[in-house]
Amino acid sequence: MKIPTELKIGGFDWAIIQDETAHKDDDDYGYCSYKDLKIYIDPREPRQKQEEAFLHETFHAIIWNLGLIDKLEKIDKDLEEELNMALTRAFYQVLKDNNLLK
Repeated sequence: MKIPTELKIGGFDWAIIQDETAHKDDDDYGYCSYKDLKIYIDPREPRQKQEEAFLHETFHAIIWNLGLIDKLEKIDKDLEEELNMALTRAFYQVLKDNNLLK
């Protein structure tokens, strides 16, 4: 998968930044900054983890753009993250199983 340097999401221009500080803990390979419209990916991670992080943070940006983050977190504090992880893993598998990661 080619990880772009920019991505349009819901009419907003998001910057995709390769940044070693994106690794906040053992489970994070990236993060999404809604305030700055930036997605950060740790370039030190193996390619598959970078790809998964890119998809995961993109889903965060999509969910934010749809105005669903606050609604999901009101239902359950962790619901947005759990839903995002499930979507990320399922979509990543679809891409891999269909040879769409080139």
